[in-house]
Amino acid sequence: MFFSPPEAATEAVLRKALESAGLAVSEPQPDILRVETTRDALAALCNGGLRALNALQMDDTRCLVVGVGVEPGLRELMRMESLSTVLARIDSSDLTALLAAERLTNYFQPIVHCDDPGRVYGYECLVRGIAEDGSIVFPDMLFSQARKSGLMFQLDRAARLAAIANASRFSITDKVFINFNPTAIYDPEFCLRTTVAAMKESGLKSDQIVFEVVESDEMHDVEHLIRIMTYYRERGFSAALDDLGAGYSSLNLLHRLKPDIIKLDMALIRDVDSDPFKGSLVANLLDLAKSLGVRTVVEGVETTGEWHWLREHGADYAQGYLFGRPAAEPTAPTVPAG
Repeated sequence: MFFSPPEAATEAVLRKALESAGLAVSEPQPDILRVETTRDALAALCNGGLRALNALQMDDTRCLVVGVGVEPGLRELMRMESLSTVLARIDSSDLTALLAAERLTNYFQPIVHCDDPGRVYGYECLVRGIAEDGSIVFPDMLFSQARKSGLMFQLDRAARLAAIANASRFSITDKVFINFNPTAIYDPEFCLRTTVAAMKESGLKSDQIVFEVVESDEMHDVEHLIRIMTYYRERGFSAALDDLGAGYSSLNLLHRLKPDIIKLDMALIRDVDSDPFKGSLVANLLDLAKSLGVRTVVEGVETTGEWHWLREHGADYAQGYLFGRPAAEPTAPTVPAG
């Protein structure tokens, strides 16, 4: 392991922690510390002595792990990560193993025509992990670990490929909504070519697929997101903007991204039939979408009152427990009375 602490005080704490663990510390270059350790000892070290550094020190200390005897060159040194990321990756060893073994699956939730909920418009493919004991790992845990450990690119890519494979396995002929996080895509031409190749092999049609932007609030490079959505559209896919109304940025992105579909956040939909403020806001959003020629999906519909209100105000499609919960296989929607 090679460490590059940001200043002398951090170096002193780091050196003490390493020496307290019984490791011989060398200094191959000024302000660079080097130790040799085994994989098991590395895990113990990262979960023990290195925790003596505070969060800021761990963020600012750069770290590189290489094989014993390997002297890093410029290419390797450029891959140095924050010590906090290395620690998180060790803490997330279960996620690393899950990705290596391709233990991802999907649950499917129906999206129905709002004016005719017995008719399926599509299914959202919701990613799930499978732990070694066979239990389900939910997406909040998967993506939380991935963010902390710098594995968002790997998880996001694996989730897209799993969604395509599972939608094909169940021979879905309706729309297939697949989430993607734009911050996990560096270059559309490079990062998405495996996704496009998997699509061509799957038997699914490109016009079935709706790629759904999630976590747009974290997207600071709008031009990059536009490039991604353009890449998808040029290949015959549709693009959706998720959670509209959950934050300022997604609403602010609407005029620039010009998505084919917008999904109104469930927090807006909850009690929309009895909350005048929400009702006014959602009605205006539905009218805005209609004027722009953008189709709408309202998320989180749980009551007949909400559904009736949304149907009367022109929502195109609806998704929520009222019509069907996520399930391991695509199922026909529940048709509420009325």
